[in-house]
Amino acid sequence: MPLAIVLLLAFAAPSPAPTAVPAKTYTAAEAATALRDLATRRPADLAPADVAVFNKHSAWLQSCSKRLDAVAGKPRTEMLALQNAMQHESRSFQMLSNIMKSQHQTAMAIIGNLR
Repeated sequence: MPLAIVLLLAFAAPSPAPTAVPAKTYTAAEAATALRDLATRRPADLAPADVAVFNKHSAWLQSCSKRLDAVAGKPRTEMLALQNAMQHESRSFQMLSNIMKSQHQTAMAIIGNLR
């Protein structure tokens, strides 16, 4: 079959309507379990050349699941304390930035008045 006819058939065929995937919120523990399951499901018809790629991705997924387990294992109070510390640091940096900006504007006004 000539290439032009194949391309015409490919563009003429109606595409199936996209199906909506319902959104679901996972806890860290559920996500870690799902990643572990995904990392262990190796397709039976995987080509030998693709085994190394699968192993690499599988190791990455397992490391992600371990990190999620570490986050899920921490008490909520530790996470909130970390969040509060980060907010405090951000506010302190913003205040220091505002003070430095004010000092600069004052110095520029003084220089402008001297001219």
